[in-house]
Amino acid sequence: MKLRLLLATLLFSVLSWSQVPTNGLVKEYNFIAGPGVQLTDSNVQKTLHSGTVNLTRNGLNGSLTEDRNGNSNSAMFLNGDYLYSGGTEQTYVNEYTISFWMKSSTIDNINSKFIIHQKGSSPQRGFSVELYNGQIRFYNVFGYGNTSVTDISTVFVNSNTNVADGNWHHVVCAVNSTATSTVFSPYVAWTINYYSKVYIDNVLVGNANQTVVPSYTSGQLVREAINRNQPLYIGSYPGNTTAAQKYTDIIDQVKYYERELSVPEIEELFYEEHPQNPIFVNVNAAGNNDGTSWGNAFTNLQTAINNNIYKDDIWVAAGTYTPSGNGRNSTFLISSRVKIYGGFNGTESLLEERDFKNNITVLSGDVNENDNAVILPTESNRSENLYHIVTVKGNLSEAIIDGFTFSGANANGTTLISGTPSSQYLNNRGGAIFLHTYATNANIKLNVENCIFEKNSASDTSVYANWFSSGVTDMNHEVNFKNCIFKNNYSAQNSQLLFIGSSGFNEFHTGNLVNCLFHNNTSLSSASSIYFFTSTANGGNNTGINIELINSTFASNSGVSGNVMRFDNSPRVAIKNSIVYGNGSSSPFLGVSYFSAVYNSIVQGGQFSGINIDPLLNTDYSLQASSPAINTGDNAALPANTNFDLAGNARIVNTTVDIGVYEFDAALSNSSFTSFDEFTVYPNPTSGEINIQSQVEINKVILYSLDGRKLLETENKFLQVTHLPAGMYLLTLETRNGAKGSQKIIKK
Repeated sequence: MKLRLLLATLLFSVLSWSQVPTNGLVKEYNFIAGPGVQLTDSNVQKTLHSGTVNLTRNGLNGSLTEDRNGNSNSAMFLNGDYLYSGGTEQTYVNEYTISFWMKSSTIDNINSKFIIHQKGSSPQRGFSVELYNGQIRFYNVFGYGNTSVTDISTVFVNSNTNVADGNWHHVVCAVNSTATSTVFSPYVAWTINYYSKVYIDNVLVGNANQTVVPSYTSGQLVREAINRNQPLYIGSYPGNTTAAQKYTDIIDQVKYYERELSVPEIEELFYEEHPQNPIFVNVNAAGNNDGTSWGNAFTNLQTAINNNIYKDDIWVAAGTYTPSGNGRNSTFLISSRVKIYGGFNGTESLLEERDFKNNITVLSGDVNENDNAVILPTESNRSENLYHIVTVKGNLSEAIIDGFTFSGANANGTTLISGTPSSQYLNNRGGAIFLHTYATNANIKLNVENCIFEKNSASDTSVYANWFSSGVTDMNHEVNFKNCIFKNNYSAQNSQLLFIGSSGFNEFHTGNLVNCLFHNNTSLSSASSIYFFTSTANGGNNTGINIELINSTFASNSGVSGNVMRFDNSPRVAIKNSIVYGNGSSSPFLGVSYFSAVYNSIVQGGQFSGINIDPLLNTDYSLQASSPAINTGDNAALPANTNFDLAGNARIVNTTVDIGVYEFDAALSNSSFTSFDEFTVYPNPTSGEINIQSQVEINKVILYSLDGRKLLETENKFLQVTHLPAGMYLLTLETRNGAKGSQKIIKK
């Protein structure tokens, strides 16, 4: 990150934007012009420096130049000079990371150019990052001994990637190590491993390790990857009189950490400071098709994803987009950190200007565009439809898909769950979105918002499914659906959404569904909407899934025996402020082992503490004015920043959130019903008496239990409830002119 510096100044900074890593940062050098002449640093971890703290320049030929973002006087053109500062006060450094940006056109297959050098002597240990034949070479020399460093060994990595192409490149060199011992009396045999990695532009391009097994009579071990008293040199070093071995090109933002950075942290360094500019996609664009403007928009969404080096937002105009290139296996392959927004008309300059409800942007699996009204996996017109419209695969963080309609997937293919983990597949699940990790410690984080999933079919699971490759452990999925509609989808064997986890293999699925509507979905042999499955294999328990369904509505769905959701060993699934009603059964939940509880939700039949009462839904699943769901939700269950309901209206009206996906607002209704705030009920909580204050004449007051039983009906404004047990009740009332309202009552 750049700071405003003095003229010809190199500044050392610890400021952090976003998630740029600062933990373990010892040195950071940036180059920005300003008034002054001294070369200095910003005292990042000054107490960890040894020798000279200030960064000094040797030579007078270098100058400041334009950096990778086009900022003038913000990078260093060495031109034969070299720069140096002191070493580190940290004793026995055995893991570290060097990060820097470079720009070079020098290809020399005879001489190595010293970009960054920190190798001490007696004995020699440290590192050297060099440019040879246009490629990065990284030497890590480590020392070890019984009571002092007496021996050395080297780990060498060659990147085999051309960085001398006249473009900016981000280079990261990282080192880590381990040491274990075995006693062979009177000796102790140590096994020392040093690991070196090179990343270029966010890609691991080289790695190597070196193992040594020294034996010592005392059993002591001293090892060190860096001589702490050795200065850090940039461009060359003293004693190197060979001009051909000097790195003379441009360098910027040199950072030294005394720990190995993780892959996500390296990504943050790569994206640091890059100015965000949208990448435009419009299937009808007729310009240069380079994504730089609406007129020159890419016409292919996957092309935009593949050419999004710095993870800019991708804006997609209304139209239909179908992945191509590999038959029914064609898919939009999502990359890490990508944010894709649909719903533009092709003129917007701000994200807030889009209208995704009217500018319908379809991600389609219907290759031939010939689907009919029959949504079955065996329908002949769907025989060419894609197995997966979107695939999220590997190790992927912070992806967003927002404002699209997913339609026409047909996941009726075969599966392969053996062999190479990365090549495994399930083409019978996840027609709209399929998640798949296949490497240890891989993580996927995906947010899906403002999307519609319709007319997708599958022989197993039509809309969404996740999969952890067989034979691999320690993987995580976090997926959140918000403000989404799932309608008119068909699954033959399972439900429309399938969430899988297995704590026995450390495979976990977390997330939530907020403001989501499920209607007119069909399952031939299972629950109509969602299946939660937690494996207990390999000693696992029921913690593999942790998911919440909040302020969502499930109605008019068709599953076996009217089942809406199935739960196998999934007690960490919770349903809050939601409606499950009108799906053909008073037992909408099916499972081998059920979930923990239903919280403050209307559930037909009252399963698992659900409120057994008709929610009085309109045909569009909004609330009628007399609905008992109005103002009876729990505000504490609503996630932060949930300000709007599915229709885009205020999520909370009259201080208390409604149950279900839509909020009732009398001001937006065409009915004549009076809103609840014209009535006051007190005291609440109550120990035995309830008083109702109203400016209009009351016709009827009814008190219900939460399972829907009518307990009391009266025309009075005073109710005596001393005889009722402690708990929560629902009071509804109706005025002489037909206005209705409701409120929860707590009996102490």
